[in-house]
Amino acid sequence: MKTVITVADAMTTKPVTIGPEETVLAAVKLMQKKHAGSLLVVKKDALKGIFTERDLVRVVAKGLNLKELKI
Repeated sequence: MKTVITVADAMTTKPVTIGPEETVLAAVKLMQKKHAGSLLVVKKDALKGIFTERDLVRVVAKGLNLKELKI
């Protein structure tokens, strides 16, 4: 028997968002608190991008300051 999962089944009705003026450190703390692997970056109800765990890895690998760098 196959189990069919639709996109609607996998989606969340309350995505976790963050503003582009926030720091990477604030994003990481929010991701940890909400158990999220990514955040939608939203400004004035418009989607500007997505911040992911992979983005965090790139920032850390470059040695950038998580407290100062904006999303």
